[in-house]
Amino acid sequence: MNLARHEMTMILGTLFRGYDLYKGQSRRTLELYDTSRQRDIDPNSDKIIPVPAKGSKGLRIKYVSMA
Repeated sequence: MNLARHEMTMILGTLFRGYDLYKGQSRRTLELYDTSRQRDIDPNSDKIIPVPAKGSKGLRIKYVSMA
């Protein structure tokens, strides 16, 4: 379990390290795409595991290349 958690941390760190996460940057960026806090982020019900609202597609990210 610890190895799996460490591998996930390494993968996510590698993924996000190569991008700027804010608009107006000269490098490639990641931006939120069709995401609202109430529908996609905040938990709607809590049945041991928090669940987003029904019909939510989850947190979606758009890759923007600045050429």
